[in-house]
Amino acid sequence: MKILLLILLPLSLFSCVAITKMKDSSDTKLEKTSVAVVDTTKEYEIADTLPEMKKGLSELASRLVIPTEFLNSGLENGTVVVRALIGINGKVIKTSIIKSLGYGCDEQVVSALNETPFSPGVIKGTAVKVWITIPIRFKK
Repeated sequence: MKILLLILLPLSLFSCVAITKMKDSSDTKLEKTSVAVVDTTKEYEIADTLPEMKKGLSELASRLVIPTEFLNSGLENGTVVVRALIGINGKVIKTSIIKSLGYGCDEQVVSALNETPFSPGVIKGTAVKVWITIPIRFKK
C-alpha cells in the first residue's frame, strides 16, 4: 500500500503541474491593434498638416491683379476672405467667399487661388481634402 501511495503521489503532483501550465497558457490574451483608416473622400476642417501654398503668399500675390473697378472706387483698401477646399493633389476644388469686397476683387481672388499650387492636407500620413480660410487684403 505504501508503494502504491508513493507511486500515485508523484503522478498526481505531476498532473496538477500540467493542468496549471495549461491554464496559464490559455490565459494569454492577444493584444488588439487598431489601424486608423482615413476617409479620403471626406472634406475635413482640421488636419495634422494643413495645406500650404507651395511657394508661399508671394505666389498668390503675383497672380492677383487689382481690378480697375477697385482702383476707381474711392476705397483705399479692403479685404476679401475666401474659404477654399484643397484636394489631395494640392489643387483648389471649390471656393466660397466669406467676406466680399466687390469691385471685381472677389473674382480676382478666386481666379488667383485656382492657379496656385498647394501642398495637400495630411491626416495620419494620408493626403486628404481640407478647407482653409485665407484673408486677402487689397491696397491702392
